[in-house]
Amino acid sequence: WRLSLIKMAAALQVTQAIQTLEKSNATERFITAAKTVLKYVNNVLDHPQESKYRCIRLTNMAFQERVYQIIGGEELMICLGFHKEAGELLLSDNVDLQPLRVAHRVLNERVLHAQKQKSAAEEAPRRSEMMSQLTRLRQNMLTYEVPALKMKALRCIPVATLRQRADAREDAATKSKSDRILLELLAWFKKEFFTWVDAVPCAQCGGKTQAVGGAAPSDEDRRYGAGRVEIHQCLTCGQPNRFPRYNDPGKLLETRRGRCGEWANCFVLCLRAMGFETRYVYDYTDHVWVEVYSAQESRWLHCDPCENACDTPRMYEAGWGKKLSYIFALSVDQVADVIWRYSGTYADTIARRDKVSEDWLRDIIVLINTQIQTSLPPDRRHNIAMRYQAELEELALATPRPLVAQELQGRQSGEEAWRRQRGETGPTAAMAAEGDPAALETQLERADLKASTNDSVKGTDNDDNDD
Repeated sequence: WRLSLIKMAAALQVTQAIQTLEKSNATERFITAAKTVLKYVNNVLDHPQESKYRCIRLTNMAFQERVYQIIGGEELMICLGFHKEAGELLLSDNVDLQPLRVAHRVLNERVLHAQKQKSAAEEAPRRSEMMSQLTRLRQNMLTYEVPALKMKALRCIPVATLRQRADAREDAATKSKSDRILLELLAWFKKEFFTWVDAVPCAQCGGKTQAVGGAAPSDEDRRYGAGRVEIHQCLTCGQPNRFPRYNDPGKLLETRRGRCGEWANCFVLCLRAMGFETRYVYDYTDHVWVEVYSAQESRWLHCDPCENACDTPRMYEAGWGKKLSYIFALSVDQVADVIWRYSGTYADTIARRDKVSEDWLRDIIVLINTQIQTSLPPDRRHNIAMRYQAELEELALATPRPLVAQELQGRQSGEEAWRRQRGETGPTAAMAAEGDPAALETQLERADLKASTNDSVKGTDNDDNDD
């Protein structure tokens, strides 16, 4: 029992020496020292019979700077059993290795802890920014629940016509009525209701304009959520034209024009007015769209009104050539990290997700959702939880589903020069431009052509992006 007490005392001394080393030095310096000591400790434990690993020359300047000359460094080496002799630190053959085993465990634990603290400190501004952004975007979803706005949207939507078109679809036998109405609403919004703006037409002569800068928003602009105003000068008469980037979905029902921020914003309102469960999707690489829950498919469907695209989530990566990183879907009841619905290149994508740690992001989303859902009825909370579990299982699939043809197309919305400048024309456009029809045909043949290119269902904030 005396021997056990001695070993316990030695282990305690090692632990206290490591604590002193950590508390007495800056985080980065402690991590460097600890990792250096661990190399010596591991060498001895891995090769206990080899004397060369039990000797450290004090003329080794790297060891001196990283360990021996910093506060607590020499004391730790002594606690491990090393002693000074003829300009060297030696570990005798008969020294008990238990203190080294304790050091191996404790040093690894403290290094991991210190690295997390260091990461947290470095990430703090980015964490704050992301937290604020997610909170604000989710808060914006409450706007679409205002009854008066929904009624305003319904007065714009030809509901009866869309129902008739849905009934007349050839896929009526395989798709639910709700999903068919969704497809018709999407097509109507793209082809008959909203207009894409590269440059606004001149209000004076109707001529073409080009962007020449910006202007401060007026009180009227701010009333409808425009945080910035673009100035487009007419190429014919020279008249400057204002293009406020409105964020008020009710105002957008009147203007009916914009870029992806306005499109997604107004389309979410139309979806909610029609009773669809909807999520606003925010992509950190400068794009926004929506997701709609399909009861028939029991999953969320990607839906991009700018492209008249439904359930083609890989189009941005495979077709447009985007280097995706963070993509969040937000509803009144939930925030979700949905990157793996849209990316099939795990290694490349995870390497680009370097703003915050994955552990922190997962925990903060759980926290946000807990706060949001606390006041919901138990049945609703249970329903959300079951859906979310199914979604996590869907996104965790090791092999992404086969691509469909539309997912291999480059971006369609916006002038070609603008799309090329953004690098979003995609591989099929590049192949066609280079006169390589064989390569283009091969690329398309790889897609799952069982789905229709245009109509298949398988299931913003304008100040946040330039799209």
